[in-house]
Amino acid sequence: MGDLTSQESIENPLLTALVRIFREKAPEWRLVTAMYPDESKVYSEWGHADSKAVVQVVRMASPEEASSHLRMFAWHIPLTPFHLADMQRDPAQFQLPQPVMPDARLPNLGDENHIWRRYDERGSSLIKLRVDNLIVQVDGSSFEVAERLARLVAEQIRAA
Repeated sequence: MGDLTSQESIENPLLTALVRIFREKAPEWRLVTAMYPDESKVYSEWGHADSKAVVQVVRMASPEEASSHLRMFAWHIPLTPFHLADMQRDPAQFQLPQPVMPDARLPNLGDENHIWRRYDERGSSLIKLRVDNLIVQVDGSSFEVAERLARLVAEQIRAA
């Protein structure tokens, strides 16, 4: 999907919440694209000047299930354009690169979190966190971008 109208975002309550959060608290950021297979998941890409971020939110059945999910996937596999091209060229022979384990946790960010401060040559950072029964993943073009947006989303979800 391209830029979404407010009518389209109503179809997904998680996207509606993200659009509201960004509109009210970070209006300089623009929604580039969003995808959602159902009401329990949203994948959204945001841009501001030279900064980019991907914000994903998944609603789990309970806080315990969300916590278990976060612990089970406490790793990240950064796929470069080379990996993606290799995967498309020969999917049967493609092998995923080794997962990268988190290098930090941040205080006062959600109920629990995992941080990858710089996982690729471009300086991208990833934050996976849990707020109640929601898993939030923020992949930013820098650590400052990822942290700012992760804190913003987590605080606004908590306040809602």
